[in-house]
Amino acid sequence: MPAERQSRVSRAETPRDMAETGFTPILRRFCTNVPELQVAVFVDDEGECVDYSARIGLFDAKIAGAQIHVLTHTIVEHGKRFLGAPHAYHVVADAREIVVRRVSDEYTLVLVCDPPAPLGALNHLVDAAVRDLRLEGGIAPPIWEPHRETLKVEVRASAGWGYAPTAFSERGLRHELIAVVGRWIDHEEQGAVCFMVRTASGEETVLVHKAREGRWLRRVD
Repeated sequence: MPAERQSRVSRAETPRDMAETGFTPILRRFCTNVPELQVAVFVDDEGECVDYSARIGLFDAKIAGAQIHVLTHTIVEHGKRFLGAPHAYHVVADAREIVVRRVSDEYTLVLVCDPPAPLGALNHLVDAAVRDLRLEGGIAPPIWEPHRETLKVEVRASAGWGYAPTAFSERGLRHELIAVVGRWIDHEEQGAVCFMVRTASGEETVLVHKAREGRWLRRVD
């Protein structure tokens, strides 16, 4: 990273002005894993800050959440006429980039980054954060949530691991597995069990078992 680029990125988390909540570690994960990120703020349906993690001034962080909430409301109201119900968007500007993900009709996750935003890393973290924010807040997935179909995974007994996948079905298509390449525990995903698998077509993918939630996910990087 060039020196001029490094100088723009603040590494330290700004001291908080409110007590930590169950949402705090979920939001802090962004600042821990994404150097470009300056603000991760969780706002309610009035644009009020529920919780945050920030590297910039807290007033600016909370104002960003409130202002982007207004923009999100406008996009949802006008966009649904020809898009359906928007659930996420990304805005690129000369000084900052924002990534916004609606968690429900009442709550929104707002991320503010120095450009260029690392969308691959952010998308993975956003998916995990939305799930965790809903679990922590008892928030039901909204009817407009995309890709709501549950991944179905068939398993077999495994002497070394207890169980291992043999096939998975997604969007009506069943995929046979010819090999389990590896297995590990993802502690950032609350102890989820991850399997790197190879399908009969030669594709390699990661199946994630969220035992706490009783469901499987497929990680797409």
